[in-house]
Parts: sequence; structure tokens; C-alpha cells
Amino acid sequence: CLTIDSFVVVLNDIRPEISSMVENQITCRTTEALVSFSSSIIGTLFEVFSGAVKIDEGSNVSISDPGMYVVYGLAPNNCRDTTFFSISADTLSPDINVSLPDTITCLMDEVVLLANSSVSNPIFEWNGTLGNPFSATAGGIYRIVVTDSFNGCQTVDSVIVAENKVFAEYSIQSSEI
Repeated sequence: CLTIDSFVVVLNDIRPEISSMVENQITCRTTEALVSFSSSIIGTLFEVFSGAVKIDEGSNVSISDPGMYVVYGLAPNNCRDTTFFSISADTLSPDINVSLPDTITCLMDEVVLLANSSVSNPIFEWNGTLGNPFSATAGGIYRIVVTDSFNGCQTVDSVIVAENKVFAEYSIQSSEI
């Protein structure tokens, strides 16, 4: 009596092809970058490392430091893949230049305060009021905040407006009545 049995061995050595997508960069407004991962094989597990330190795991992670990262993917068939991605940061504060104001006097009851910056579309705020230039009607310290409209970073400066409204004293002297 002879019995023959057969079976088929299927080799499943397909590596998961990992894709990463960095949603945003780190700025003064956004302190974390969102990164999502996908794979050519459903059920792949993802682990994110910075050097030898495991940062996070899963298909969606938040990263708060700029730099290079590596993601390891482990598919259900125990095959692995690796890919790299980088997180950038734009946290540069805008430059600011403030023109020196004139002095407020009896003849000049207001002075114009003017600031400028080399960033595109800066937002100027003088003493809590949006806009540039700004009219100062009294002596004192005037605070200017310049915000980069793209990354949200700010620079603060101030200027002193002097006021000199001393009236001259006159006296009339007459020897005749």
C-alpha cells in the first residue's frame, strides 16, 4: 500500500514599501509636525526613531523637533522595510527697523512712528493697535510688535517719543501808567 500526500509551499517574502507624508513643518504657530505612514501591505506596523531612540509608533505621529528620522515597517509576514524622512522648522523671528521719531512740541502735536521689516507681509502692531505707520499724540514709550504672517514668529521693540511743550514766559514791564 502506498499513500502519497502533497502540499504546496507559498513563499511570502514581499517587503512592505513604506511611504511617509510630512503634513507641515514646525513654526512659531505650529509646534509639532504631523507625519503619516502607509504601506503596500495592509496591517504593517510602524515605529519611528531618532537615532537609537524610539519616538513614537503608529501610522500617524506628531514630532516636535526638527531633524532626520527613520521609520521601520513590519508587515504581517514578518518582512521589514525602512525609510527616512526629515522635519524642518521655520522659527526665524522677523527683523524690525524703527525710524526715530520727531519730538512733540507746541507746534507739532503728533509725530508719525514708522517701522519696517524685510519679511513678506509683516503684521505691525503699535501699542495694541494694528497698522503701520502709527500717530503718537503724547510723549512716552511706544511698543511695536512685528509678526511674520507666514510662520507666526514675533519681534518686539520700542521707541521713546519725547514731548517738549514748555511755554515761554513773558513779562511786560512798563514804567508808564
